[in-house]
Amino acid sequence: MRIIKTTLVAGLISILAIFSAQAEKVKIGDPGWTGATAIANLLAAVVTDKMGGEAELVPGNNTAIYAAIDRGKGEIDVHPDIWLPNQEAYTNDLVPKGTLKLSSKPYEGNQGYCVSQQFAKK
Repeated sequence: MRIIKTTLVAGLISILAIFSAQAEKVKIGDPGWTGATAIANLLAAVVTDKMGGEAELVPGNNTAIYAAIDRGKGEIDVHPDIWLPNQEAYTNDLVPKGTLKLSSKPYEGNQGYCVSQQFAKK
């Protein structure tokens, strides 16, 4: 099944620059799966090493991360790894409300299984 995997990496550099200049910290949600944690750490490194700001990783599941972004109290500023259509229940609500903006430069990903050649032949 082919899905669009949207991250905020490509479009976030300018947004992160604004946050790092105006806020004490950019708070990046970490939903805990390996890819999201890697992207969250990459974003944090860009904020701290390239922009001179501060970044904090905030652990939580998708529901908690989206709710924190929706509250708009600075609890979490960024969700680093949004999978569509899997997470459309959140994005279809928050994007029209204006509390969430998706990257304008997403990348495509595939969802599936990885098996050995021997297993595939069987």
